[in-house]
Amino acid sequence: MSWLEGVFTGADAVKRFLWEVDAVQETAAAHPNVGLAVTADDLERFRAEGKLSLMLGVDSGIVVEDLATLRVYRRLGLRRLELAHAFPASWADSCSGILDDDDLGLNDFGLEVVRECNRLGILVDLSHSSDQTMQEAIEASEKPVIASHSGARALVDAVRNLSDDLIQALARKGGLIAVGAYYDPEHLEAIRTVGTWTTQARIGNFLAKQYPDPFRLAAAIRDPAEKQNALEVLGLPPLSPLLTVKPYSGLITHGSNVEGTLDHIDHIVKLVGIDHVGIGTDIDMRREDYTWLYRQFAGGLLERGYSVEEIAKILGRNFLRVLRANEG
Repeated sequence: MSWLEGVFTGADAVKRFLWEVDAVQETAAAHPNVGLAVTADDLERFRAEGKLSLMLGVDSGIVVEDLATLRVYRRLGLRRLELAHAFPASWADSCSGILDDDDLGLNDFGLEVVRECNRLGILVDLSHSSDQTMQEAIEASEKPVIASHSGARALVDAVRNLSDDLIQALARKGGLIAVGAYYDPEHLEAIRTVGTWTTQARIGNFLAKQYPDPFRLAAAIRDPAEKQNALEVLGLPPLSPLLTVKPYSGLITHGSNVEGTLDHIDHIVKLVGIDHVGIGTDIDMRREDYTWLYRQFAGGLLERGYSVEEIAKILGRNFLRVLRANEG
C-alpha cells in the first residue's frame, strides 16, 4: 500500500477512532478542570466554571460506513463530523483526493449521512472536502454547516479554501467558516523548493512497506527515530528545519499566520457578514504560544476596527449559535 492512500480503513478506522474517544473520555474523567461538552449550554457552563471544554469531533468520514455506527458515535458524544480529510471517504471526495473523476462529491450514502447528522445533532464539517462535496452537503443539509479550518479562495487560491460562491451558500444556510490553515503558497514555497514534501512522501511509503499493520505504521510515522532511520536507508538529507514552526513567530501553521487569518476574516465579513465567520486554527493546543496567538487575534481585530461584541462572535459566539441550531 501507499501511505498516501490513508493508514486506516474499514474496521481498523472504527477501532482507531474508538481508541481516541476512550482517550478523551479518560482524560476528562481524570482532570477536574476539564469538561466533556455535548451541548452549547455545556460549553458556556464549563467556561463559567473556569474549565477547559472538550467536544468530540472526527476529521474523516472513513470511520462511518453505516448509519448505525454513526448513531453509536453520537451516543458516545460525537458532535462534529468532517466528511473527508486528506484522503476521501468511500462516500465523499476530498479536495486533495478523489474517488471517481465523473462524480467528485457525495454518493447516495453520503447524502444519507448528512441527513442523519442533521437528525442526530451532529455538525457537518466541510473543511478538506471537494467543492462538489461541499455544495452537495450544503444543499442536502437542513441545518447550518461549518468549515472548521479553511480560508477564502479569493485571497489564497488553494484547494483547501472556499470560493466566494461556496461561502455565500454556506452563509445562506446559517453556517460558519472558521479561518485556519489557508495554505498560502508564499509560506509553503520555501519548503517545496527544498523537496521536503517529496522526502516526506518517500519516508511514508518506505514505512508503509516496513509496517503493513496499520496500527504499527501509524506509530512509526510519528516516531522520530523511525523517520531518521528511513532517511538514512534511503540516502536522503535531513528534513528541512522550515517544518518546525517557531513559537511566537506569528505563524499558525506552515501555510498560515495571524495577519493572513485576519485578512481572510475581513474578506468573509465583507462578503457575508459578521455572523458567519470564526477562528479555527488547526494547531496543537499544547503549543507554548497557543494563548498568545489568540491574544494576537483579538488585538488585531481591535486594531482593524471590530467591536468587542463582534470579536466575541468571531471567537466563539457564532459557533455556539450554529451548534444550538443543530441541537434543535
